[in-house]
Amino acid sequence: MAYRDGASSVQGNAIRITRLQLDGSIDPRFPVLTTRGFITASFSPEYEEGDEITEKRADGGVCISWKADDTLKRLNFNLSLCSPDPEAAALLAGGQVICDAEGLVVGYTSPEVGSIAGNPVAVEIWSTANVGGKPAAGQPFWHWAFPYVKVRYDGDREFGNSALANEFSGQALGNPALVTNGLNPNNAGDDFVTYKEALVNPFSYVRSTTLPPFGWKEGEAGGGNGFPTEPEFTVGECAITEAAAASVGDAPTAGPAGSEPNGELLVDSATGDVWIVRARNWVDSGVSLTPIPDAVAIVASDPVATPPTGTFADDDVVWWNDGTSSYKAYRRTAGAWVAEGASDIIK
Repeated sequence: MAYRDGASSVQGNAIRITRLQLDGSIDPRFPVLTTRGFITASFSPEYEEGDEITEKRADGGVCISWKADDTLKRLNFNLSLCSPDPEAAALLAGGQVICDAEGLVVGYTSPEVGSIAGNPVAVEIWSTANVGGKPAAGQPFWHWAFPYVKVRYDGDREFGNSALANEFSGQALGNPALVTNGLNPNNAGDDFVTYKEALVNPFSYVRSTTLPPFGWKEGEAGGGNGFPTEPEFTVGECAITEAAAASVGDAPTAGPAGSEPNGELLVDSATGDVWIVRARNWVDSGVSLTPIPDAVAIVASDPVATPPTGTFADDDVVWWNDGTSSYKAYRRTAGAWVAEGASDIIK
């Protein structure tokens, strides 16, 4: 039975932004942001007008008139955020977050001149389903989905006796890459997992029962377990300039770290699961190595482009990072370093 209660859509209660890869699939390396911190979001259809054919008779009257159908090309999409949040800016428009010595985000730097504008993201918005001046019974929200959005910084930023604008504009398209698993696929009951086939189109909306939890949610490469982090969680490439320690031992408890710095690694000796400190919390990186005995050495190298040289025993593991965004594990095998499978860890 349809919800024919005549519910209008009022206000904007939540927005969820999911980083995508260029092909439109969800990028599991990055967390998902859900926030109330937006002022407006808007979209409008962009059409290619159909050709019009008109011929006139010799006396000036019209003898032939034909207008081809207009064709939808894309949506124009605009978003205004409440604050110049560095991580949200990096998530949407590209560029990088700026970190302090402890790896906490303190600012943002824009994409370089000549770079391609914007990152592909999926945007979802929840509005109130209003019936008679109050939320509708049963399903009090409208859930809107824009499955492939690319925006850039737009508009004037004016420093004065007013709030600084944080405007983004771009386009929205359909996204066949999400049709198989949907949005927020770790939650089988999510609206656009249930109605995932609709994501092939530029926008869709359905009635919904609840709002999503607010904050950052770990991406699949961060464990895929929905472990919530503080807003300081790095979205862009927050380089750790000094090599972090690495060790082998018992798996830590997910949650606040002790004195361990951001970027520290620990390999569970029983399972080979790799844990990492992010935003002062231990989280499962989502990477698993072949189980490593406690006695085997793990070395954290300086950020160099290749694994370090030196004397190492077979089965030793060395970690190195490229100084930008990821760690890679190499295992000593027959006197050479061999990459340990898909062991990239986004820092």
